[in-house]
Amino acid sequence: MKQQTLIGTKRQLAVMLNLSERRITDLVTAKILPPRGPEGFDLVASVRGYIGFLKSEPGNLKSERLRYAKVKADLLGLQLEERTGKLVLREAVAKKLFELQRRNRDAIFNIPARLSGIVAAESDQEVDFQLLTWELNQAMQKLSTQ
Repeated sequence: MKQQTLIGTKRQLAVMLNLSERRITDLVTAKILPPRGPEGFDLVASVRGYIGFLKSEPGNLKSERLRYAKVKADLLGLQLEERTGKLVLREAVAKKLFELQRRNRDAIFNIPARLSGIVAAESDQEVDFQLLTWELNQAMQKLSTQ
């Protein structure tokens, strides 16, 4: 039994596939749809060509579902790592680092305020040296324990 060829216009094919006539032209240019013959478009061949194109498209429903599942699994994995403490938010680290640096800077810059009166009143340079060394050592110990 020989299959009858159904011939239609570009407009009819566009309506059948729910596409614009411009899109039909683009699909013909891309060799997804067979070119128009002298009488019009072979509707059966055109529909089959378009269905084949949709099945091979990387954005089809199956691949999108797989991509979504992978993204969701990755997100759940990150949330688990955050809850177990293996992952720390960048903002939290930046805030803590800023606080530590501010505290360390203040500790070092406060040394002159704490010692200037003592050093000015002290006539022995060795005592001044020991006081400054002790204060700097204290500041450095605070740095190393944070």
